[in-house]
Amino acid sequence: MPDAAQRRRAAIAGVLLLVTGNGLVAWAEKSISSGLAALLVALTPIWFAVLDWARPGGPRPHWKTLVGIVIGLSGIVLLVNGEAGVNGKLLAALAVIVAGISWAGGSLYSKHAPSTSSPWMNAAAQMLCGGIGLLVVGVLVGEPFRTQWAAVSGRSLLALGYLIVFGSWIAFSAYIFLLQVSTPSRISTYAYVNPVIAVFLGWALLDERVTARVFVGMLVVLAGVIIITLPQRRAPVRVVGEISPVAKP
Repeated sequence: MPDAAQRRRAAIAGVLLLVTGNGLVAWAEKSISSGLAALLVALTPIWFAVLDWARPGGPRPHWKTLVGIVIGLSGIVLLVNGEAGVNGKLLAALAVIVAGISWAGGSLYSKHAPSTSSPWMNAAAQMLCGGIGLLVVGVLVGEPFRTQWAAVSGRSLLALGYLIVFGSWIAFSAYIFLLQVSTPSRISTYAYVNPVIAVFLGWALLDERVTARVFVGMLVVLAGVIIITLPQRRAPVRVVGEISPVAKP
């Protein structure tokens, strides 16, 4: 079982990842399409690079990272400008951006905070803390008192069960495990796939409209993310006094 220090670290990571990260995305998707939300979440590798640089002892970003950040932010302008300026959609889009920053911060904290627990115990503790935090927020804003419980459909329960099993038990636990064994830049490459799938499913299942602006913005955002995570070419290291191999006859 985790000790007091580990519970404190799990609470901090759970709030950053699940309360602020997932919570703001769930709130924002009441106003904006799932495709637009996924495209804004695709900027997470940018926040990874910036926050990893800002932490003490963090690596200085390569020039390609800075170029990718500028391109990615240009994609945000294309996506948000005109598409999210009415009916609170701009606020919802900004909430998704804040959620991405919080997710990146929680991921880096979870990776670098000292812990002796297994990654599976870390994932469980963070989900418990995040779930409690979301429950408290929901009660404070009065959701249990105005929810029409009798209107909850079987389809909604199936969707909830899908998110519990595949979104939390499998995906989130695997994500926390990967944070312990891989680099943030590699882990954040999931952002290549999610936006394309989300935009397609939103169009196919929810009749969400994909405009030319959204399509171009998607390409620009993904281009910025790809540039950031491209491997950096390293100069070959020459060993002083290295003896050339003798050619065999």
